[in-house]
Parts: sequence; C-alpha cells; structure tokens
Amino acid sequence: MRYVKTNIGTMPVEDYREIIAMQWGYDSYQQMKRLGGRIGNGFDDSDIDGSPILYVDLDGTLAEFRYAKTIDTLYEQGYFLNLKPIDGVLNGIKAFMKRYPEIPVYVLSAYLGDSKYALQEKSMWLDKYLPELEDEHQLFVKCGEIKADVPCVNENAFLLDDHSQNLLDWEKAGFKGIKLLNGINGEGKKWQGDRISSSLTPD
Repeated sequence: MRYVKTNIGTMPVEDYREIIAMQWGYDSYQQMKRLGGRIGNGFDDSDIDGSPILYVDLDGTLAEFRYAKTIDTLYEQGYFLNLKPIDGVLNGIKAFMKRYPEIPVYVLSAYLGDSKYALQEKSMWLDKYLPELEDEHQLFVKCGEIKADVPCVNENAFLLDDHSQNLLDWEKAGFKGIKLLNGINGEGKKWQGDRISSSLTPD
C-alpha cells in the first residue's frame, strides 16, 4: 500500500483520492474519473502521459545504511531520524531537481509497519535533509510490500535503489531500475542492470 503525507497526517493514497474528490464536489474518486477529472501530480491510479518519473530509495541510498546489533535497535526512537545522509547522492538529487524541474522526483521508502517511530522519523529526515521535496512526494510502503506496486508509474518510471530485489521487482513490472552502489553492496551478481556510485559528484 502506498502512503502520502498531508497536512492532516499520513494516509493511504486511496483515502487521499477520495478526500480530494469529495472536496471537489464529487461523490467518489471513481465518479470523478468517469467525468474526466484527474488529481494530477502523480496521485491518480494511472499515469496517462508517459513522462519520466524518478523514484529514489531512502535507506542505503539517500541515507547511510547502519547495521543494527539486534532487531530491537530498529524500533528505538531516533534510529531512522539520526541516519547520516550520503552527501554525494543527496546533493546529486538536489542538483537533478534544480536542473530538471519538469521531471517529478519522489522518495519511495519502505518502513516498519509495527514501529511507533519509523514512518514519522523517515518523513522528518526528508524534511530536514531534502526540504526541496514536496510533502506529497514522500511515498512510503510497509516492509514486505513491493515498491513496484505503487500506482501512477509508467514505462518511464525510474527507481534508484541500493537493494537488488527492489530493482528486480521494479523491472519485472516493466519499469527501469538503477542500482546505487553505496560501498557495502554491489558485490553479488543478482542485479545485472545499470549502476551508479554514491561517490560521484553532481558535476
């Protein structure tokens, strides 16, 4: 399930669509669609124009991966909020957004659904380190869900991610994956597609 951050809290995108449709005077999102209405900005359940979209992972891609001694560590307050940014990637995304404002950029991150802190802290991390990103472009799926199942992607949807399985799922769904080499991954042969190093600079 895909989640979006709004001014009244984080909610499933399906609920967000219904709220917007009713605010615009429709009985439901499906009625709005039948009458030709569209929310736009990547929130509809299909993307009709085929324009490029860039989705970027958070843990291990924008933020450094930090080993946890025990699984309980992942549930501690501050664990995700205090992850250090990978400066090369973060600055590269900032430069990309400035250079290509016509290409939507979303952060697409999985979170621990049974954690009291993970979802909120990931959103706070993005607010702190990537304030250029609109709240509506913070997308979250629960761990175990497939990132490729997010709605509103098309054949020109790119995913930058450090985890091979996410990229394999993404390409299996018909999209395009790019693996981020962060210094602790990339040794295996599971992913044979495009790769980019976190040590590259925006120039």
